[in-house]
Amino acid sequence: MGRETMSNYNISRENAENEAKGLINSEWADRGLPIDPTYIAKQVGVSVFELDLPGDVDAILKYYQGGSTPAIFVDSRSALNRKRFSVAHELGHFVLNTRLHPEDGILETDTFYRDGNSQSGDNPVEVFTNQFAAELLMPSKFVRLLAEQSKTDLVLAADFGVSVEALRNRLNTLKIKLDSLTG
Repeated sequence: MGRETMSNYNISRENAENEAKGLINSEWADRGLPIDPTYIAKQVGVSVFELDLPGDVDAILKYYQGGSTPAIFVDSRSALNRKRFSVAHELGHFVLNTRLHPEDGILETDTFYRDGNSQSGDNPVEVFTNQFAAELLMPSKFVRLLAEQSKTDLVLAADFGVSVEALRNRLNTLKIKLDSLTG
């Protein structure tokens, strides 16, 4: 990943998608669907662990050893699709942190959570990380291609390894209408 200073990096949906596309190209290549965010995280040096997390916290990105060792902790009680999205979301925080803090790094005290507030759409960082996760798990080029095959949202969600709700949000963002929706 190239390094830019905090003042030069724009926290935008477009940059989130470009970052995710870059990781897919460099770390996933032609492995097919569904894309495994845990595999990609490990490829870029981020360990992933499952454990019981408190309250409504789905995942945590935490830095250790002076900020040089990142780890994602995902709630072991969550459904598989939620775990996948949570890991992708926290990986988005990791990528954004490398862009915003290339020289000074991240401190051990820096911790990032995915919880109910992550979905509000008010915080630009959370919008970035959610958009990053959506593109990582449901790349726009594949969503468009598979949507043309007259599959239902339930089948597409299974193809991408995401919930129907996440898929519908992605279709809405991409302004894609399916001929056949379930429920």
